[in-house]
Amino acid sequence: LLDLGVQPLSGPSRVLLCGEADFSYAAALCATQRGAIEVTATAFEEEMELHERYPRAAEALARVRAAGARCDFGVDARELSRRYPSEEWDRVVFNLPQAPPEPRRRNQIQRQRALLRDFCAAAASVLSRDGQIWVTLLAGQGGTRLDPNQRAIGDS
Repeated sequence: LLDLGVQPLSGPSRVLLCGEADFSYAAALCATQRGAIEVTATAFEEEMELHERYPRAAEALARVRAAGARCDFGVDARELSRRYPSEEWDRVVFNLPQAPPEPRRRNQIQRQRALLRDFCAAAASVLSRDGQIWVTLLAGQGGTRLDPNQRAIGDS
């Protein structure tokens, strides 16, 4: 997951990480790439809320910032062109996307699918010419018969 297949041609490849939660993936990516890529790591939460929700985030954020990466907060992955109207990336990555659960609501899978659909549309709007969208799902999160791990009905 740390090899995004980017090859610097005329400089560092640009990578946008969406929904970073505790920023541990961003920290690991920055440590392994060491300047070969230009990273912008984002979180849905504002920074203070992120620190409350993920106590270990401060250490990861410090490593990400020390590596020269940009950290943006309050970023909705479904609204990337609004947040970044004049920027493009070679890779737009969303690991383990999760729509916040709504208690006592059925069809949570529909909310997950809507999140993925809206994210992909938003990501396409900020891709460079040969850019790629990378999404990592949990086993069983695909929601199709092709998924090797099937979830029980109602467990979505």
